[in-house]
Amino acid sequence: MSDKNTTFITAVDLSDPSTINLSDLSDLSTIAPSDLPIVDLSEPEVTKLEAMVLKWLNPRNRTQHLWAIDYLTTKGEILSRGLLSSPEDSLTEWSQCLRDTPANELLIRNMSAAWRQKRYRDRQVDKKSYSFTLDTAVKVQLDRLAGRQKKTISGMLEDLITQAVLKAEKAETKRKLARSRESEPRATLRHRLSTAENPK
Repeated sequence: MSDKNTTFITAVDLSDPSTINLSDLSDLSTIAPSDLPIVDLSEPEVTKLEAMVLKWLNPRNRTQHLWAIDYLTTKGEILSRGLLSSPEDSLTEWSQCLRDTPANELLIRNMSAAWRQKRYRDRQVDKKSYSFTLDTAVKVQLDRLAGRQKKTISGMLEDLITQAVLKAEKAETKRKLARSRESEPRATLRHRLSTAENPK
């Protein structure tokens, strides 16, 4: 039925060896190794951008994976969450599909920087960043003061504010005490007068 130049390979079910018909396999010996297809079993080459993503992506940090998917969704890079079984798989597939362009490289760098910033802010639970303008002469004084105390500028500002608050509270307590001493003799005098006028 077939000519000598055509070779057919029949699919063989190996789950039950008793069903294998050896006559179906007899033609395999006539196949030259050069006629067999070449199958590349090596790992696919990792692109530069994929390597950048994998470098900062912690495989065990699901929080980071979810954050990255949210970041990319916000940027319009991933259309839907949960396309694959896990966030890590989604990110891996996304990074494999990236074209090697400066815009995509910038996207990955910005995403990595945004993640670092998020981690830094998460550690600063009791702190908040402020921006304000100081006179340059005051800034020089603050730098000197912080240097003498071996503190950071923000640490020095915290100490100065804490000291000023304590000083103001102490002064307020003294004022209240002085007022109460002034009003005490009047109250005592009123009490004496009222008891003298209305003896019991």
